[in-house]
Amino acid sequence: MFLGDPNVGFMSQKKSLNEATGGSWVAVGSGLTVGGGGTPGICALGDNKVIASESFADDLFLCSFTGSAWNLLSTYASANRNAPVLAGLSSALFAHYDSSTDFLQAFSVSGSTIAAVGSPYTYASTGYQSMCALTDTRIAFLDSGSGKLEVFDWTGSGWTKVGTSYSPGGVTYSSMARLTNDTIALFVAGTDLLRVFRFNGSTWSQVGTTYTSLVIAKNAMAALSENVIVIADAANLLLRCFKWDGNAFSPFGTNTSVASMNASGVSVCRIDENRVALYSYTSNTVQTYQFNPTY
Repeated sequence: MFLGDPNVGFMSQKKSLNEATGGSWVAVGSGLTVGGGGTPGICALGDNKVIASESFADDLFLCSFTGSAWNLLSTYASANRNAPVLAGLSSALFAHYDSSTDFLQAFSVSGSTIAAVGSPYTYASTGYQSMCALTDTRIAFLDSGSGKLEVFDWTGSGWTKVGTSYSPGGVTYSSMARLTNDTIALFVAGTDLLRVFRFNGSTWSQVGTTYTSLVIAKNAMAALSENVIVIADAANLLLRCFKWDGNAFSPFGTNTSVASMNASGVSVCRIDENRVALYSYTSNTVQTYQFNPTY
């Protein structure tokens, strides 16, 4: 059974990426141009289906990938999609934070219909945000304005803050990805550090060592498995993988250049086994890339 964001579960993996010795990226199929060229955000709703949004168009776009092409299924028109931040909780539910309204809002998806559900949580901010689904009812959330890493639970009608806040330090913006239901990979710009944090139900703590000297775009990280992440390297316009061994990250596989990537804005999510959807500021295009592991 699919549990929330494709970064949850990884039960469809035929062979663990932990067994792989490397791999390489390849573009798959044709892309889909949606939106008006603002700061992008994207999250997955199960295999081969995503919600995309960007800050110039006041819309949420429901898109699906056939294996060879992306299609637009529906559009949810609503004002104030400033620097959108998204997290897929299940195939029928996703979270969206809008910094222009300060609302953390849940949305349902039924067929091709998108609808706001429950009451929004007001989180006042002057910074940039990132978030990811930990389970089908829980998200991790980081705001650069407050500098706090938080956890929120979806009750079915609204959002409830869980546990205490954690300050990872030096946050100008961030990217995160779920590794397990209590563990995330977190990149913090300002210090340019990639670290792993674990939530014990009450507090966050760092696990293992820190990887330094990276530049990752806002909300441009996804997990291919519980120990392999993909990042959009904004400085070099590359898709790159890193493997977590339980204590440290190390580069993994061969990088690939993405001409449509832009340091000003790119967002990525995992859509199916070793595939990710990349939504770029430059081209306004949702495009699929596949990581082919070697063993």
